[in-house]
Order: sequence, then C-alpha cells, then structure tokens
Amino acid sequence: MEFNKKEILNDLPSELRAIINEGIWEKDTMGMSDSKVYRIRNTSLGGNGYLKIMHHNSSESLSYERDIYNWLENRLPVPKVLYYSKDDTKEILFISEIGGRNGADEELGLPPEYIAKLTAQGLKTVHSLDIKDCPYISTLDNKLAIAHERIVNGEVDEEDFEESYRGKKVEELYDILIKTKPKDEDLVFTHGDYCLPNIMIFNKEISGFIDMGRAGVADRYQDIALALRTLKHNFNDEKLEEIFLSTYGIEEVNLEKVRYYILLDELF
Repeated sequence: MEFNKKEILNDLPSELRAIINEGIWEKDTMGMSDSKVYRIRNTSLGGNGYLKIMHHNSSESLSYERDIYNWLENRLPVPKVLYYSKDDTKEILFISEIGGRNGADEELGLPPEYIAKLTAQGLKTVHSLDIKDCPYISTLDNKLAIAHERIVNGEVDEEDFEESYRGKKVEELYDILIKTKPKDEDLVFTHGDYCLPNIMIFNKEISGFIDMGRAGVADRYQDIALALRTLKHNFNDEKLEEIFLSTYGIEEVNLEKVRYYILLDELF
C-alpha cells in the first residue's frame, strides 16, 4: 500500500524522526486497530520497530497500550516502549519488534495441532499473571461502555461483521449483549485480542505477544472465545478446538460465554 513517508515524518517530533528517518518503512495492513501502523527496519537504535499513529477520533488510546506494555515488562514477553507523545490531534507510539513470525503466518511451517497446543500454552501463561495489583480493568461493564461509545462515534463497521451477523444493525448486536450479559465473570489478566496474528513464534516457541491495547483484568473467556475463533478461521479443523481446550485445562467449555465474547468483539 502506498504512503508518503516524507509527509508522515514532517508531522512527527524531531526526537522520533532522528530514530526512524533512515529506516526502511513498510505499511502494516495485518491488524484491525484504529491506528495507522508502520514497520520500520534498521532504526538508529538498532533493530526494528513499529510506529503507531492514532488520531483523536477513536475511543481507544495508545497511552493505554503504552501503559500496558510498561506494566508487563518483566512479566510477559511484549514489545518495549521506545517513544510516546501526544498533541492536540494525535498520539504516537513507537515500540520494539518481537522476533519471529505471527501464529497465522503459513511460513511457520508448523502443524495446526502444534499451533493449537502452543496457543493454549501461551494463554495459560497470560492468564497466570497475578492481578492483585493490576490497575488495568477491562471487565464487561467497561467493555460495554466502550462499545457504546464506539457505536455513538460511528466507529463500528457493519460491513466487517462475521457472516452470521451480516445484515444486522450495530444497535441490534448491542441490545443482545445487554440482554444476555453473563451474571458472573471469572477474572484473570487477559490479552484482550488473543488471536493468531498477535502471537509471535520463534524456534517453535512463543517469543512474545503483541497488539495488547485491549488487555486488562477480564473474564478468561474474553481470550478463550477469540482463541477458538482464530483457530477455526485459520484451519477450519474441529479437532483443534479439543486440543486447545485440553491443553488449556478445560473439561467442559462454556459455549454461552464463547458465543457472547465473539459477539462482543464485533463491536471492536
């Protein structure tokens, strides 16, 4: 995808320009976030990084992602925050690159069964974090409030709905979420968008987790649901669900919560 590097640089602080100016740029089109994302190789700091630019027309914030990565340092393998700034129109976040390939990359060359096990093992690691002093809360009340804000701001694209929800209005989905909200939450630290493109793998092991701008304390099914969806989407093999659940340690899956959190994700 074409972009004007010079134009972007001219709109960045001089401190950041000095780091990334001579690097090799490419636009990242993998993610679904509200940010514009660029992979930059050979920065002046050495190594590669990702530049994220988000304008203030989004209900989400790069400062939250920055804070999550800083809190997770020495807790989980996540990108290191190299630069952050905010002005009247936008936020800018520059983070280090996690080595390896993402879990959806066919060039990994790993059997789907192995990836399903690895995905479950990685999620157990994420969910094992102590939440006693975690200040980042992403429980259902918080998520539903953000979802409502996104609806009001026109940030939800009905054209991106899964096939089973095509033709429905965003307000219809929100009403369903309110009426069928689970009565309990099994709270753990969650990734928030636990899908294969956000799991980095190197030498057949997980090397890190990325795109954690929606992380925080929430029901574990926030991640379990999206993990099951991503395995189905990428491989369409029912036995992978059994492998994932068995490896994670779930004997009887709560299908109502799985469906609920997949539906909730339509608004994000």
